[in-house]
Amino acid sequence: MLDLSKIKGILFDMDDVLCHLDDDKRIAYLHALSGMAHADVADAIWGSGFEDRTDAGEFTPGEYLTEFGNRIEYPISRQEWCEYRRCGMTPYPEVLAVASRWSEQYRMGVLTNNGPLLHEEIDTLFPELRTIFGEHIYCSSQFGLRKPNPQIFLMACEALGISPAETLFIDDRAENVDGALEAGLKTYRFVSVEAFIGELMPSRF
Repeated sequence: MLDLSKIKGILFDMDDVLCHLDDDKRIAYLHALSGMAHADVADAIWGSGFEDRTDAGEFTPGEYLTEFGNRIEYPISRQEWCEYRRCGMTPYPEVLAVASRWSEQYRMGVLTNNGPLLHEEIDTLFPELRTIFGEHIYCSSQFGLRKPNPQIFLMACEALGISPAETLFIDDRAENVDGALEAGLKTYRFVSVEAFIGELMPSRF
């Protein structure tokens, strides 16, 4: 069991930790919108490295939206993009409830590999986050780096106002957990809602 007696801050990943992200639903939405084949949509958006570059802060929101539309051969609007992103997101109410309870005792933040458009639209896409995390909802593009680069965890801790040694980071990807460990954070790898509830109940903090 983790020794969390000295924890003062908690950083959550977003996708597949605070919510389930269904890529099949997102691809189906873009297919219906643009007419592009499912496999071609997936390759154009994710297989090309485009989203990784976006996560690293290479594009402004406007540039990203234009490039996104070019890649699916359809001039997608901001509203349509929000619907595309939101249709694949299903919040985990049990995890959010635990995070809400923790927010009474710990400084809370989100650190997600995502671009500036998601950051601008987060209240539309995932309104439940603001009450729990306030202004501490960080997208990797704000730091010009992506997880698992250890430096991004140090930058997020600085923004949160908590030292790495006093911060717990929760993520579903092993490489991101490893990056946080290298940066000196305490870590927990999220594998399921059930395991999370069973292993990190608030009563154990």
